[in-house]
Amino acid sequence: MKRLILCSGVAVSLGLLVSCSGDPTGTLRSGVEKLNPTPSQMFLQQGKTGTVVVSATDGQGNQVETAFALKDIGPGITVERDPTFRPVFVNDSQLAPPTTDAMFRYRVTANGLVSSSFTVTADGKDVVVPVNVTPDPLLIPMAAVSASGPNPQDTMSLTLPAPYAFQGAASVAFGDTVAGRAIVVGRSPDGMTLKLLALPGSTGAGTIKGIFINYLPTVPLKTTTDTLAPVTVSTTVTAIPGTSSAATAPAITIPAAGEQTGFIDTGALAAASCGQNTGAPCALYKFSLADSTALHVRLQGANAADLGLYFINAADGSDADQACDDLGRDDVPEECDLTFGPGDYLMAVVSFGPFYTPAQGGPDPNPAWVAVQIGVQ
Repeated sequence: MKRLILCSGVAVSLGLLVSCSGDPTGTLRSGVEKLNPTPSQMFLQQGKTGTVVVSATDGQGNQVETAFALKDIGPGITVERDPTFRPVFVNDSQLAPPTTDAMFRYRVTANGLVSSSFTVTADGKDVVVPVNVTPDPLLIPMAAVSASGPNPQDTMSLTLPAPYAFQGAASVAFGDTVAGRAIVVGRSPDGMTLKLLALPGSTGAGTIKGIFINYLPTVPLKTTTDTLAPVTVSTTVTAIPGTSSAATAPAITIPAAGEQTGFIDTGALAAASCGQNTGAPCALYKFSLADSTALHVRLQGANAADLGLYFINAADGSDADQACDDLGRDDVPEECDLTFGPGDYLMAVVSFGPFYTPAQGGPDPNPAWVAVQIGVQ
């Protein structure tokens, strides 16, 4: 009796195995529904090779074996299947990639500076893989000095060849990369030309930050050094007229968001009235804002004098409750982020140098020049 029961149990088990054989999801499979590249887009340095794996899945997300193919390979790149990825034996001793598989791997080589792409296709489905080529940092070309005068208030124009361009917040420094930063006063609409005022006495090659590829405007390139031909700038600065009075203060045109402007002036600082700082040497400049605006400001001068930027409401002479004056003597530049509401303003460049005692290293005379950079955020 026991033997019959055992045999019956074995028969039942075999029946279960037969009923469960095969793929239980087989009736749900519907062929290739989607191609999945990893990564979905590529960033490659020029001259380098990277890989992308493309898989195929059905409507349930199951991988599907298929024959992948390439088409529409864009300019500036080379794409080929990687023969070392998941090879199989085609005879007793030779390995080769299979004609069909659940995934293929492709080798992509960046030949030129381009924003390109290629397409992988299988069973009537396509997927496009974008390829963005970045330059070798060692091969970024020098910016040409296309216009330059001998004086610091003469606009210097720097030009890059396509596809390179300057960011709106680009900076240029001669010598000391902090205290030697030039005043950027604009750039061309295509970004290929940057206009600046080199600080008085600037010499030697320049260092540029904020270069990018025009088809990747949000991807800054690595800091580049000695990318600007050597320059020699005199120390002669001419006074900007009208800075001694609110009524005659020279106007500063505030640029569009993401752009910069600024000026270099003598350190005459002869205004009689500068709001809360009246009595300290100061100079006045005016500007207007149509909307609430965030500004990035930078102030530096020719000597160790403690400088500050203060702002006044032009309508009534009251203080605008905005200032950039966190540092002390011989500690430059002053650099701040400030936010203003719409309105008309006076900007006061103030020196506290005369108030420093000999024990503090002062008093300091007015600097031979001052420089102000204004960026719109």
